[in-house]
Amino acid sequence: MTATTTMTVTAAPPTTMTIPMPVDPDVRPPEPPDAPPRPTDPPDPLDPAPHDPQPPRPGPDPAPPDPAPSPEPFPEPPDRHGPPFRPEPHPEPTPQPSP
Repeated sequence: MTATTTMTVTAAPPTTMTIPMPVDPDVRPPEPPDAPPRPTDPPDPLDPAPHDPQPPRPGPDPAPPDPAPSPEPFPEPPDRHGPPFRPEPHPEPTPQPSP
């Protein structure tokens, strides 16, 4: 007679311990969108609004526009392949006399 034993395997209870994430002192929480930029923040290069508008610099007058090209017909392309192919005429075969 053999005895059989059954073992039940139970999972370990879930841990409720959380690992605290390290805090980076250089990372600041996001600011609300209506908050003005801090004076220590550099200007955003992608910001289309200029932070310090400057008057336009005087300079030479802009160059006049290029004149419109004259309406010339397109020139014929150069003949790259020679004259068009014309097969040489072959003489008609002469009938052979039947023996």
